[in-house]
Amino acid sequence: MGKVKTMEKSTKITQEELTQLQTLVTEFNNVQIKVGDLEIQKHQMLHRIGSISTTLESLQGDLKAKYGDVVVDINTGDLKEASNEVSS
Repeated sequence: MGKVKTMEKSTKITQEELTQLQTLVTEFNNVQIKVGDLEIQKHQMLHRIGSISTTLESLQGDLKAKYGDVVVDINTGDLKEASNEVSS
């Protein structure tokens, strides 16, 4: 019978494999942290949108009370009577 070559069991991965593994795990962790940071920013921005919307609605109500049902040109501040016509 011929000799069967057996592989010795290694107790450690190669330095190259270890470096590659460490690099990938570090990169993975960094990306996860960045995603978390972006989610926090998104959450804060959504709250800010809600706050701006509430303030805008309040100002629009104040302007309507002061000037009536008008349209304000956002660039010039000019007022025009609001049209009650429905566009087709």
